[in-house]
Amino acid sequence: MNHHNNIVRIKAVNEALGELRDKVVFVGGATISLYPDRQIFEPRPTDDVDIIVEIFNYAGRANLEEKLRAIGFHNDPESNVVCRYRIDGIIVDIMPTDDDTIGFKNRWYPQGFHNAIEQIIDDQTTVKI
Repeated sequence: MNHHNNIVRIKAVNEALGELRDKVVFVGGATISLYPDRQIFEPRPTDDVDIIVEIFNYAGRANLEEKLRAIGFHNDPESNVVCRYRIDGIIVDIMPTDDDTIGFKNRWYPQGFHNAIEQIIDDQTTVKI
């Protein structure tokens, strides 16, 4: 059941991103449901979808936030997570690849972003993981 829920959320976020979908890579626990050998793993329950985007400074982050708001994403101030957004009831954490303006960095994000592969979900949906 977790696989189905993860895939439904990833597809919904991908669709909501519109033209921004080409600029993001899906990472985190929900993406395990897209791995070819996913039947080996039962993903841990996760309520969010994590994505990374190539941003290098505060100006880039502000520009992205403006674009996200324009397409319906909104910050989730109740969570106290600076990179957390919501779209259609789905929690989405959007982290920069190489910008510590959100208070943390992940050394694997730049490499993961540049080595992402396309994963076909169905006839209409392809995402980068």
